[in-house]
Amino acid sequence: MFNELEFKTIKKELDAKQKIRRKKMVTIWGAILGALVVIVIAVSLIFQIYNKRNEFSMIFYFLSGFSVFIIAIALFISMFYKSSKPYFEYVFPKIITKINDEEGLYLSYESYPKLEKSFNEEGGLFPKGVSISCKKVINGFSKEQDTYQIIDCSMTTSTGNNQVTHFYGTYIYLKKASQTELQIRTNGSPKNKTVKYVKLNEIESLKIYKPIGNELLDIDQRYVEFVNGLKRSETFRHLYLSMNKESIHLALWYKKNPLRKKKQFTLEILNQYLKVLTNELDLVNELENIS
Repeated sequence: MFNELEFKTIKKELDAKQKIRRKKMVTIWGAILGALVVIVIAVSLIFQIYNKRNEFSMIFYFLSGFSVFIIAIALFISMFYKSSKPYFEYVFPKIITKINDEEGLYLSYESYPKLEKSFNEEGGLFPKGVSISCKKVINGFSKEQDTYQIIDCSMTTSTGNNQVTHFYGTYIYLKKASQTELQIRTNGSPKNKTVKYVKLNEIESLKIYKPIGNELLDIDQRYVEFVNGLKRSETFRHLYLSMNKESIHLALWYKKNPLRKKKQFTLEILNQYLKVLTNELDLVNELENIS
């Protein structure tokens, strides 16, 4: 856990980074507002010189006045806005460093990385063609020295003006071959086109899928119990688990993501972040112990 002194040090640096971002936003919106005002004045002078007071000039005055009003509001909001970016670029790395120091781990951290889609294609939980937007990735080694990633991301597809969100939350990717092939989901169906799945009887509202011709094994029951335990916590909107011959995939869609910017940054909030990240790391070990 973080103590008061550690919190004050982090809070001071976070406030400084927020101040820099606010100053940048105020400069940008101020420049846009200034440029717009100059344009409006210049066009107004042209109207005055040529004595143009027609329907076009009225529309121009209305639209320009409305635009100035909107940009002025944006400028005002930017003076007090707190960005989430410093949390991912500064606060969460500090938490990972804390975990490494206290637990003797060698976790690495990346903010806003560009990831390959291969982990999603390998897991078969979500459509192959999704766009993946990633906020952070934690890379580590399990107790049995298998590599894993804990990915904070969203997966979407777009058709015209419509966007569908297939996933939004934490995706755990453990690079370890499973002893079984199985998908457990609270909604949807497998998206792995190379394997044909059949749906078995639902167990406590969990959808269970096995490759055609495969029976439900004892180890499958343990995975069902694992997912059901997560479901009973009522923390998650949806849960997805996929096991195959290459890797293990667990996707956690929170009802309200606990790893997001809060209105106030306090010692309690900082330690809540630490607890959530530690719990996600523990899930990797739990998955490995079952397999």
